[in-house]
Amino acid sequence: MKDVETRANAALKIDPNDSQALFAMCIAQGVATDYMAFVEKKQFSSLSVAKRSNGYAQRLLKVEPKFYDAYLTAGISEYMIGSLPFSSNGLCTSITWRGARSAVWTVCGWWLARGTTSSRSRRSC
Repeated sequence: MKDVETRANAALKIDPNDSQALFAMCIAQGVATDYMAFVEKKQFSSLSVAKRSNGYAQRLLKVEPKFYDAYLTAGISEYMIGSLPFSSNGLCTSITWRGARSAVWTVCGWWLARGTTSSRSRRSC
C-alpha cells in the first residue's frame, strides 16, 4: 500500500488532476479504512481515512465525472456515516458529511447502470 501511495503522490505532484493517481489513492485509502474498521476494530479511527478516500473521490469526480467507481467510493462513505450511532453520526454530520445510508443504494444502482472501470468493484453491489 505504501508503494501505491508513494507512486500516486508522485504522479499527483506532477499533475494534480491525474485521474489514475486519484483513483489509486481512493482505493488505497479505502483498503486502509476497511483494515482499520474490520481487522483492527477501530471503527471511529477509520473515519479520518474514509474522509480522505472520499476527498480523493470528490476530486476525481471534478476532473472526470464519468469515472463511475468514484461515485461508489462516495456512496460507501455516506453509508458508513449513516450507519453510525446517532451521537457519532451527529458529530460527522457537523464535519460536512451527510451520512445518508440510503445514498449508497442510489449511487450503487446508478453506478451499475453505467458500468465501471473495475469488474471487482461491481461485485460488491
